[in-house]
Amino acid sequence: MIYNWLVEIRTMFEKFQLRNQMYRLKRELKLRKVYRVPHISLVYDFTPMINPYRIAEIIQETAKKYKNLEFSYSGLELKRGVKGYVFGFKIVPSDELRYFRYELYNNLKPYIYESSSARVFNSASIEDFWFHASIAFHLKKETAERINKFMNNRNVETNFISNSFNIIFRDEDNIQNKSKLELFNLHARVVRITLLRRGGIVYEYDTLLNKILNRREALSRKTFEQDNLYLL
Repeated sequence: MIYNWLVEIRTMFEKFQLRNQMYRLKRELKLRKVYRVPHISLVYDFTPMINPYRIAEIIQETAKKYKNLEFSYSGLELKRGVKGYVFGFKIVPSDELRYFRYELYNNLKPYIYESSSARVFNSASIEDFWFHASIAFHLKKETAERINKFMNNRNVETNFISNSFNIIFRDEDNIQNKSKLELFNLHARVVRITLLRRGGIVYEYDTLLNKILNRREALSRKTFEQDNLYLL
């Protein structure tokens, strides 16, 4: 069976800020490939047993219960995965986002087939689930070592992170033990929760408009402008 479906948070208003950072990191770290669009995966590698639109409805029904689906980008992270190392932006979720992710998976679980490796990730507890926005994955050990050295280099200039991020300076004792790349924080909210197949949008739930969007609507500038107006 092919498990090529995902549920993820699609970055919206902060997308271009993150892209700029990703491409700067790609050049600095000599990464062969980075994601075109940063995203935060919530449910990995599955195949629906039911009509995909019903999956989108479950996403909507679950998300509507939560009013504070927010998070912050807070530095960089590198972890070892099943198929190599994963490098990404560290995500600090609100408590509601943690509970939402956990409830969403359990609501979807009776209606999806999962790969065995994905089940380990998807079934993580509220406290243990790894929220991150992937920059690159399936990295070899040599690349991971280069990234780790870069992240822990206290001489890395803070201006590597563009002014689009709000720099948060901590006290000197904490700064001494942290990479300067961790000295930023970008706050964001969940606007779109996306159901994808093979990397392409199938349906998307818009939390601001409380509407399930088809692919055309999800990629429409008009819909994006409606979201913008909602936030004004």
